[in-house]
Amino acid sequence: MIPGMAGAVAGVAVPAANGGNDAFTTLLLHCNGSDTATTFLDASASGNAVTASGNAQIDTAQSKFDGASGLLDGSGDYLSLGNSAGWDFGTGDFTIDFWARSNGAVGVGSGLLTTVVGGVGWGLTFYDATTLLMGNNFGYVADTGGVWTVNSWHHIAIARSGSTLRMYFNGTSGFGFTYGSALNSSGSGLIIGRSQIDYNGDYFNGWIDEVRVSKGLARWTGASFTPPTAAYF
Repeated sequence: MIPGMAGAVAGVAVPAANGGNDAFTTLLLHCNGSDTATTFLDASASGNAVTASGNAQIDTAQSKFDGASGLLDGSGDYLSLGNSAGWDFGTGDFTIDFWARSNGAVGVGSGLLTTVVGGVGWGLTFYDATTLLMGNNFGYVADTGGVWTVNSWHHIAIARSGSTLRMYFNGTSGFGFTYGSALNSSGSGLIIGRSQIDYNGDYFNGWIDEVRVSKGLARWTGASFTPPTAAYF
């Protein structure tokens, strides 16, 4: 059994390409629903409870897939999930991937996915107005190598295979780093749309869609891949 994976069984086949909603998936937010709804359902087998804070809501005016996405207005809006082994990666393989679109220029330090500060928590934040980076409490781990543009959908992925951690921006790898140390949530939860590392309290202004966390598998390991063209099922 893969540690922290509800329903995973020994000998499960590694999914081809980017997989879908499979045994490795510990979180999957399609961000679907009726306009202005505040319920975000986790479609993974884990069934994590998601709390919408501020004015975080479903928006049908923008989407990457299926006609809706999650809207965060940059002022007190975020999604939170409780402690889970699903985002305690330890020294193992993992993948985080999602789509995001900013509503205008992004704020320096604004967060997309982070765990709470402490221990070896991790976070994905904006280093500046055009660059995303993955870091932990010890500093810089990797960056996307791509240039963020406003009012456009971008696919972001972070994958670690063995001790090699890569970030991908629209399917292209930035710098690959050797980083085999533990990456855990320090016994606390996961925050989407707000920074919790270094720039506590900085919020993302824009939309998110198809947020997936995978534990026990690096879904991408090469220099590039074709970003998904449909929602994960």
